[in-house]
Amino acid sequence: AGVSGDVVKKANSQALYYLGSDSKLHNFPSLQVYQTWYSSFAGVKTLSDTEFNSYAFGENVFPKAGVKLVQAVDGDTPWHVANPKVYALTGDGILRQIMSADVAVALYGANWESKIIPVPVSTFSQYKSTGADINVAADYNVANETAAYANVNAVKD
Repeated sequence: AGVSGDVVKKANSQALYYLGSDSKLHNFPSLQVYQTWYSSFAGVKTLSDTEFNSYAFGENVFPKAGVKLVQAVDGDTPWHVANPKVYALTGDGILRQIMSADVAVALYGANWESKIIPVPVSTFSQYKSTGADINVAADYNVANETAAYANVNAVKD
């Protein structure tokens, strides 16, 4: 049986869910989002259809703050950039626009563009709001954001 904090899936499905302390299933909307929280699939529990269907669905899991960046895309693979704005996240799902490539390099390194997770426009609204722009690197502390939210429940609660 699943307990709060488990990553679960239904038999014959690849979709992964976080079983929150709210007793709801929170979908990892992509493998890239899952990998911001977990480095492997060890510990993923497979639930029977009956148990899986006994849970209600909650909101999607956000990428772990400080680990990846997000950008709105549309279309199918290959994605088309719907909006050129690139955002860092706070742990509680607030988007903060990175205002220049120089700031992105200072925060995430020269390969910062490889750290962008494409988020379909249709699900971009899951993010709660837009916070203050990141105009200089000092406006956002990657390590503090990452450390502040140790697990998915910290974000969901």
